[in-house]
Amino acid sequence: MKYFEVNIILNGKKKVLHLSAANRLEAVERIQNTTGGTLLKIKEIAVPLAVRFGWFKDAFLDKIGRKRVSLQEFTVFLRQLAVMTNAGISLRDALQEGANASADKQIRAIAVKAMEDIEAGLNFTDSLKNFEYEVGSITIAMVRTGEMTGQLSEAFEKLANILENIKLNRDNMKKALRMPTISLLALSGAFVFLIMVVVPKFKGIFAKFGADLPLPTQLLLGIESVLSSYGIYLLGAGLAAYFLHRRAYFSKESYRLEIDRRMLGVYLAGRITSLSTLERFTMVMAELMQAGIPLTDALATSANTVENRYLRETLLSLTATIQRGSSLAEAMEATGLFEQMVIQMVKSGEASGQLDVMLSKIADYYKARFQNIIDNITTIIEPLLMIVVAGMVLLLALGIFLPMWDLASAAKGR
Repeated sequence: MKYFEVNIILNGKKKVLHLSAANRLEAVERIQNTTGGTLLKIKEIAVPLAVRFGWFKDAFLDKIGRKRVSLQEFTVFLRQLAVMTNAGISLRDALQEGANASADKQIRAIAVKAMEDIEAGLNFTDSLKNFEYEVGSITIAMVRTGEMTGQLSEAFEKLANILENIKLNRDNMKKALRMPTISLLALSGAFVFLIMVVVPKFKGIFAKFGADLPLPTQLLLGIESVLSSYGIYLLGAGLAAYFLHRRAYFSKESYRLEIDRRMLGVYLAGRITSLSTLERFTMVMAELMQAGIPLTDALATSANTVENRYLRETLLSLTATIQRGSSLAEAMEATGLFEQMVIQMVKSGEASGQLDVMLSKIADYYKARFQNIIDNITTIIEPLLMIVVAGMVLLLALGIFLPMWDLASAAKGR
């Protein structure tokens, strides 16, 4: 949106108005339609800071007010739709029954809006686009496939299976990370408590030594001083940085692309993201090809279900490579995302005409690798956690006891 300053004559008096519009023409039309005054002059100006803050506040509150649907409740809703549409019940009536049976207010609201849109002549896919944040791009992709092929009940059933698999992966991830996270938070809390409560009690004693303090003690006193003097500011700066990061992440495509690319290089998290993404990509693509969707369309639809922007752009490039005459295996090899074994499996599927079956096996392969990491994540993280614990304990011990030993040695020397 742009911001304009408009000079008009209204009731014989000159007035200056400010308004936002997509362009100058829209601004002129709005002034003429709403005020009825005579336009004298219009010019584009910089958006005032107060207005920018208002836009940011509205966008932030809108984001806070929206949340994704419960995967468990949504899966039940989809299975109900699958059963009813398979029995010959119209989609509109199936949505009505599904809304009545669901205990989730958000799902009921989506179903009611979809019924209204269908009665107005829209298809289910177009209606769901208004709720892409709530239901996810994968839902829209699968519903579009069902409407294109005329197999909506099968699409609902397959979508429910995919969402169940996603929920299972998330639950397993949370379960595996729960104990390391609790341990790290408890340790960090204890460390801060000791720094803020225990260290100050030794501060006066250390000051009487009249000698240079050991480096660990200086570090502890420095940390305590910073937290005591600037702790609230550091907390505020951290929160501000977090919210600014989120705003940039969801509003600037280049920033999000770079963050997602760097995220893939983070220890363990990047590997987990890659495996879960490739599993979902190959699983959805296999389902689409089994439904009779052409390869390039299946590729584009599957890639658009990927949340990581860097991986999405890389996977979308497969379509352009294939359109230039390459095979799927060659296109996948060019991305650098897939292992040689996976590429050989794709070549075999293309040669035998069973690419969809081979993609299902590849999805199972990625699923097994992902599950292996999740099952052993505690073992993988444990060494890092032990290093962090040892570092904190060592810093506290050396910082507090080294000066005490020096003091004891000095007393004996007397």
